[in-house]
Order: sequence, then structure tokens, then C-alpha cells
Amino acid sequence: MRGLGPLIAALRTAPARQPAGPRHLDRDPQRLYAPGSDLGPGLLTALDPRLRDGLYRAWSRIGLTAPLALHEMQAMRVTATPFGATAPLKPVHDDAGRVVRHDDWPLTGSKRIAVRIGYGRDGEKPRRADLSYTEAGSSVPYRRQLPPPGTSADFALGPGGSS
Repeated sequence: MRGLGPLIAALRTAPARQPAGPRHLDRDPQRLYAPGSDLGPGLLTALDPRLRDGLYRAWSRIGLTAPLALHEMQAMRVTATPFGATAPLKPVHDDAGRVVRHDDWPLTGSKRIAVRIGYGRDGEKPRRADLSYTEAGSSVPYRRQLPPPGTSADFALGPGGSS
């Protein structure tokens, strides 16, 4: 019912009189190119006479009203794993070249220092220290036996001194 007001008003207007001849045609460009003029359909029917009989009838049956407001929307979600998430873990080798465990791959530009202390069979005294420094994907392992309890030792850790 809402859209009937403008339609009824348009239907109540008297039909336009056809000009008596080409000399009586309206040539005002503002009216020819104004919104609502039938310049476009008139050109179509002039260029393709087959459209003359059915164009206006077909055009009247098309709903040209404004689209309705959105009432419902559905979003399709996609779950994807980050690139490299399924890559195998990086193997960590001992001095003999055997794989002793696996670690996450370091990110580019990251730095990582890992310390692992190995205890003796009694579980109370530390026996071994494994240190590794990783930067930009390359790792420097450092493994040493720890001195007996109560003593100290210097370990050369490469450039930068000792601890």
C-alpha cells in the first residue's frame, strides 16, 4: 500500500498529446535529458523497430522501486591454519649428530637462548648444562659437564666473554 500513492498520482495525469508533426516536437535539451524522460527508450525503439511494440509494456512490468532494507545476512566463515603450521619440528642434534629432540622453528629476526640442566641418577645434583643461542635460524649449541658441587668453572661462550 505504501508505494501506491505516487503510482495513483501518476495514473491520474492526463496522457500527453502527440505532436502534430516533427516541427511541433519539443526540442528543449533540459526537458529531453531530464530524469524521467523517455529519450533512452525512444532511441532504442528508433534503432531497433522490433522493440517498438513490446518495450514499454515490458518496462512497465519491471519493479524499479528502491530495494528493501536488509533484514537478514549470513556470513560464511573459513578456518585456515597459518602458513608453516603443519611443518615438522626442527631437529636438535647432539655432538655425535644424533637427533635428541625437536624444537619449534625460530621466527626470522628473533633471538632465543635456551638452557637445559641435566641431573644425575639421584635427581639432586646437576651434572650437565646444555646452552643454545639461536638467531635468524642458525643455532650455536654449547654443552658442558658441570664441575662437582662446591667448585666453580669458567666456560668460554664465544665472542663476548665467559660466564
